[in-house]
Amino acid sequence: MTKRLGRSWVLVLFVFSASLLAARAQERPAGSADDLASVRDVLRGLAAADNADNLDAVVSHYREDAMLLPPNAGAVAGRPAIRVWYEQGFHHFRFEVSFDVEEIQASGDWAFARGYINGQLNPKADEAPVRLHEKYLMVLRRDPGGWKIARLMWNSDEPRPAAPR
Repeated sequence: MTKRLGRSWVLVLFVFSASLLAARAQERPAGSADDLASVRDVLRGLAAADNADNLDAVVSHYREDAMLLPPNAGAVAGRPAIRVWYEQGFHHFRFEVSFDVEEIQASGDWAFARGYINGQLNPKADEAPVRLHEKYLMVLRRDPGGWKIARLMWNSDEPRPAAPR
């Protein structure tokens, strides 16, 4: 009888644990429509903030420990450094950009978006606009306040200019 009672408890414990895991999985399914829509909202919000020269709104989309990985430059680590990086950009350019999405995946508290940054940078000095068509990869993490950018990397599809001879 003791062995039978012990097996019953093991079975009850197993069923209970499986139920908890199933309930947890239902709370945040991988790649739920809400998660994917929220990631799209971050992309739209970042583009709107860029286009409005709204530094505070831009920086609010990044985690404290976020990192930018711009082309042909060193990494920009942390929200304060990202703020300085954007201040310099806003000082020289007026942005007209969109983050066009090719793919979004989410699982648990992590997501990524991949696509193209399209538009142009309009110099505030008397110079020609810089056209943009650059691929990006953005990694996001869900914080208590919602999805925030953890890493952003981008580069051009255009070949690098040839070195002068």
